[in-house]
Amino acid sequence: MNLDNKLILQNKQQVRFVEISDLLYIQVSHADCTFYSETKKSFKFAIPLTALEKLLPKGFIKINRNMVVNVDKIDFINLKTHSITMINGDVMICSEEGSMNMKKVMTT
Repeated sequence: MNLDNKLILQNKQQVRFVEISDLLYIQVSHADCTFYSETKKSFKFAIPLTALEKLLPKGFIKINRNMVVNVDKIDFINLKTHSITMINGDVMICSEEGSMNMKKVMTT
């Protein structure tokens, strides 16, 4: 198995290998993260957001307290409404801190 470009998720019950380039965004609810991909597949995995953030590569940005997005999969950023539209059409709202994170990404 080639582990290049794979995110390795591990908890007490399972180990999961996720293709990083396929990930659109990750939504957090309590201790579960729901991973959304370009292939329209989603899955839940029990991992705390703080642990997940340490595993994610540089191109993933936390836009609010419950959402991390892959900046390579953003189609449109509306600076007036603080919203992000992903390439699959899903729309997310940024917090003030998330908006500042996005502005940093856009200027680098």
